[in-house]
Amino acid sequence: MALIDIYCEIGFIKKFYDFVPQIEVGTDNKDVEYWIKLDNFFAQTELAITFDIDKEQFTATLDEETNLGITLTEWLQLHYDDKKHLGFGKNVDGSINTKNAVGCQRLFFLDKPQTFCSQLTDNYGLLFISSENFLENKNIHILFSKDSPEINAKNANWRFLKKYHTCNFIILADKFLCPSDNPYKQNIFIDTMRKLFDSLLPEKLEHCPFNIHIFTEPIIPNYREKMKDEIDQLREYDVIITFHPSIHHDRHLITNYFDMKSGYGFVLTNKEKESGTILDICPLTDINNNYIVETYIKKSVFNQ
Repeated sequence: MALIDIYCEIGFIKKFYDFVPQIEVGTDNKDVEYWIKLDNFFAQTELAITFDIDKEQFTATLDEETNLGITLTEWLQLHYDDKKHLGFGKNVDGSINTKNAVGCQRLFFLDKPQTFCSQLTDNYGLLFISSENFLENKNIHILFSKDSPEINAKNANWRFLKKYHTCNFIILADKFLCPSDNPYKQNIFIDTMRKLFDSLLPEKLEHCPFNIHIFTEPIIPNYREKMKDEIDQLREYDVIITFHPSIHHDRHLITNYFDMKSGYGFVLTNKEKESGTILDICPLTDINNNYIVETYIKKSVFNQ
């Protein structure tokens, strides 16, 4: 299955395909690059797409000899498989609410002002992309860009992760996160968790709680409670932390839109900081059928 699905207002799609940036000699052509990446993303056959128009309006548009009509005809051929991949007739309020917001791995493309979309992001911790100057939206850029920074003594405070803070859940899987018989590493664990989550938790979350799921070996209760207290103090909204038994020897941090894998893990000793380790950051727009990511999401977010 695809790890991301999308909600599209038909006005966004019309503006997107009516505007095709032109390659200009002597420029970096970033607009062209990200327009192509988003176009290719829309064409992924496993995507589930929901529109704001009903099926009759969608069918009528197919007969129009316009960019929109041609595009929707192609989408119909790509995605319409036993009525599983296309949905119709939902406004944005019907597509997202407080009950299904947490754990939602959906991108919203709206024909609405940027201020309106920013407010929805603050409400739900999800990405709502406005049709206003969409190629200048920094979220479009990071949604289609991989990165592999080195974690070392200079950046082990995790502040560089702030640009990935649009989310409403985090899954942290690290089997040896905090050995219960090692006081030194337990103190590092508390300090690291505070810095890590302070970088990734959004500043605002108005309409739903934030959920953190941690898969690891057992942590002694007093350190577990101390960690919860430290994280609770970071934000004014509710943060729910759930611990799960480790299921793999993995070192993943997963959000609504990204999978991050650390070589040494997420709690580093001074020696490990000195030698450095690579953090591979991959947007879920670039991942299909990833068993590890799907497993953690099902076990934590959907309790399957």
